[in-house]
Amino acid sequence: MIPTEAPGRPYQKVGSDLFEIKGPFYIVVVDYYSKNIDIEKLPNQSTNSVIRALKKCFSSHGVPLTLVTDNAQCYKSHEFMDFATDCDFSHIISSPKFPQSNGQAESAVKIAKRIMKQSDPSLTLMVYRSTPVA
Repeated sequence: MIPTEAPGRPYQKVGSDLFEIKGPFYIVVVDYYSKNIDIEKLPNQSTNSVIRALKKCFSSHGVPLTLVTDNAQCYKSHEFMDFATDCDFSHIISSPKFPQSNGQAESAVKIAKRIMKQSDPSLTLMVYRSTPVA
């Protein structure tokens, strides 16, 4: 596997993935530079829901230069391609036969699931974000 070059600043490159826990679906967005994550509950897995969640995330952090996602239908739609064009970010879809190429997001999903299982996910996320990355 060829290692990817580390971004030079926060929110230059981010990864995103969807996951389900205890019924509802969530989207996780991970910054490749700081490893900080954002978690947003989704009403469903539709492209519109994913775009709304990403707009909310981007309004807090700014639009990244690059977004890496898996091969989920919501990320492959024409609507999502238009969203990427309108927001002027590069959208990279990882290979369906090699999901490790979206490893940052896969790791973020594991962390997000642990956070969402806590009695106070907001507090747990705050503590996670306050912990320095080695």
